Amino acid sequence: MSTAQRALRGTLFVAANSYLSIFIAFVSGVILARLLNPADFGVYRLALFFADLFGRVSEFGLDKALIHKQDNLEVAYKTHFTLQVSLSILALVLALVFAPVIISRYSPLTFAFIVVISVGYVFQALGYTQRLSLEKNLLFSHTALVDIISLILSSAISVFMAFRGYGPLSLVVGYGANYVFSFCLFWLIHPWKVSFKEAFLFDTREIKWFLRFGSFLFIGGLTTFILYRYNDFILGTFLSAAALGFYSRAFNYAQIPTSLITSVVSKVALPTYSALQNDREKLSAAFSIVLKSIVRISFPLSLILYLVADDFTVFLLGPKWLPMVPIFRILLIYGVFRSIFDDLGELFTAVGKPNYVSFYLLVQALISLALVPILTHFYKAEGAATSLSLVLVFGVLVAYFLLYKTIKINTLSVFLPTTVVCFLTMISFKFFLAHAPLTYPNLFVSLAVKGLVFGFFYVIYMLVLDGRSFFNDLNFVLNHWRGEAAPVEELAEEEKNINKTY
Repeated sequence: MSTAQRALRGTLFVAANSYLSIFIAFVSGVILARLLNPADFGVYRLALFFADLFGRVSEFGLDKALIHKQDNLEVAYKTHFTLQVSLSILALVLALVFAPVIISRYSPLTFAFIVVISVGYVFQALGYTQRLSLEKNLLFSHTALVDIISLILSSAISVFMAFRGYGPLSLVVGYGANYVFSFCLFWLIHPWKVSFKEAFLFDTREIKWFLRFGSFLFIGGLTTFILYRYNDFILGTFLSAAALGFYSRAFNYAQIPTSLITSVVSKVALPTYSALQNDREKLSAAFSIVLKSIVRISFPLSLILYLVADDFTVFLLGPKWLPMVPIFRILLIYGVFRSIFDDLGELFTAVGKPNYVSFYLLVQALISLALVPILTHFYKAEGAATSLSLVLVFGVLVAYFLLYKTIKINTLSVFLPTTVVCFLTMISFKFFLAHAPLTYPNLFVSLAVKGLVFGFFYVIYMLVLDGRSFFNDLNFVLNHWRGEAAPVEELAEEEKNINKTY
């Protein structure tokens, strides 16, 4: 099997693994939400925030550095292993050092959870070099199998403990167990054949290379952490564990459209952009096609979730979770903008301008630090959700301004058709419900029928208003997914013709 075939096969495994993982996490999350209280999730999320905060000391992009490195691999593997394990232990030590502060401000239980999660990260570090050795050899089927087995076992432990009444401990233990299982399985497979005693190597020159390579990635990771996790700290510290629990569940479900898209589109985007980076006209056409594909999926999915948020929440989680609905609806706006935001990072990376990504993430993080406490003070959890959405909208504006300096793109032709289709679909859907409420005793039937009606209107309007562009773009994505040469030249010309319409 050629390298290209192995890479394509690996992509398929990664995509399948992503969707299966999303499904398993979704199902287990629903079961846990029904067994536990919102406050249980809040305590868990707060502990996770602090464990990840201390764990930032290990986020030097060491995995990307090892994937990049092609020479002297045996030394590189040992150095990566040494750094990963040492830094993860350092994170655990930091948690222990700050124990008095955490216990005095929160509770001994929160601190205990932080320690359990941090120990889990040590096990993650113990197995991560083995994971990367598999990925460097394009053995993605092996890593996918380990991920799925570990997730199933750890999810089963969480559900069992929650059923037995262990509360938030069931979430913490399940989270840590996932890394313990992964560590065991990766060392059983052991593509990098080395004894545990010989895995450690303190090569000063090699350590400096790894840390220098990952220094900018460390800054980028820190800004991303602030941007997406700062709200957890503010809510858990200044409101309540229950408020954080409602917010964390709403945040997870609001990202469903983005998660479904990213698993596939990102596999197409980066290699496509990299191949076309020297031909900006074709790159522009390819980016427009990928972006329109994202918009066509994320916009309607977020809209239907917004319209049926009450029924969706009660059906999945039960009536006790209804207070999360307003937060959920606000975060769905965030989810829409997140879907059209993440792909920009792939583009800027492909054309050699990762500094753009670092710039707008840093600006967003700084705004978030000031805005989140203010809006949370006045509007509680809804304020935290609003601040995240506003910061992301600002980031999108800045990122697209930088995009225009990189390639030419007709944003009107990308966003207008689907926006019009979604607007008409919403009007038709609401008009239909006004005359036929579609309310049934069984919530599943009610949701299914509403989804079918919404989907019917969306497909009809989309085919009428944007059908030709849709099928051309679908052909492009499918060809790249199969590893075939996509007709970018023809699509670039087609894009010009379509753009003239708007």
